[in-house]
Amino acid sequence: METILEPEFNSPLSQWISDIEEITTDGDLIVNIKTKTPTRGLLSGLAQVPIIEPGAAEELGEEFNVKPVGTGPYQIVEYKANSSVDLERFENYWGEPGVSERIKFLIMPENAVRLAALQSGDVHIAENISADKVDEVENDPNLDLYVTETLRVNILVANFDNPWMAKKEFREALSLAIDRELIVNNILGGNTVPASTVSPPGTIGFNDSLQVYEYDLEKAKKLLEEIDYDGSPIKMGGPSGRYAMDRQVNEAVAGMFEDAGINVDLEVLEFSSYVPKMDEKHYDIHYIGVADLTINPHMHWGGYYHSENSEGGYANPKVDVLMDEVIQT
Repeated sequence: METILEPEFNSPLSQWISDIEEITTDGDLIVNIKTKTPTRGLLSGLAQVPIIEPGAAEELGEEFNVKPVGTGPYQIVEYKANSSVDLERFENYWGEPGVSERIKFLIMPENAVRLAALQSGDVHIAENISADKVDEVENDPNLDLYVTETLRVNILVANFDNPWMAKKEFREALSLAIDRELIVNNILGGNTVPASTVSPPGTIGFNDSLQVYEYDLEKAKKLLEEIDYDGSPIKMGGPSGRYAMDRQVNEAVAGMFEDAGINVDLEVLEFSSYVPKMDEKHYDIHYIGVADLTINPHMHWGGYYHSENSEGGYANPKVDVLMDEVIQT
């Protein structure tokens, strides 16, 4: 944790423990953590920080990412980048042993390929069935479909390094140009709901009285005209195969921006290729799914809206004060 908190150590993990001020130990088994303020979400934040075996990390170095050492009932036997992960039951596990002797995960970004493998029996379980194939799976007597609520909200993140994205009116125009109901009902098959906030239902701080942002194409065009938008290209990025119908959603949103008069340069990549470019702030606006895994609004919102770690560069002192206050209540 001390390494993660070092200013020169660039890691998204820092957002989960940014409220820690000091870490001390009493012997080998007791860790004392002092926070800057009363921190309601500390335990849930700590759960997001993985514990690694220091000896293995030092010995393996860069290879530790593909040869991890953990404490669970299974161990990795083989990892093939962008292809598969083979697990084998660890017989010396301290707890209840794993049910299956071996488990194989196949990495299949394309929805059609994943579903075909499920239907043919090449795989026994597949996740993220695309919305347009839900009825097909439900009507297949050989398959069972399980649906559960999620803590994930898919959002667009603005890069404030772009002078147009830094303009509030331009961002408002982007929002007004998006027909969220159309995306949910037509592309996603009605299997989700338009988001009214970045916090999903069921989490602390979710406000069900908030309304979904309005769609008004004419108002969007008027705003762009008022700020003299000059047609400068806006680089937009999105993943393919990571979220439900993500390629189709990104293409639809880009088309909506263009309908408003915005010059959009859209790039959709496989997730493993997309994330490095996203982290390097290659895009002026990018599409990403965020999950409130801590059930704590500060931990979830801080990575995008607190000036200390805002991913896109958003900075508002008033918002910082409000977020600093809410963590103590």
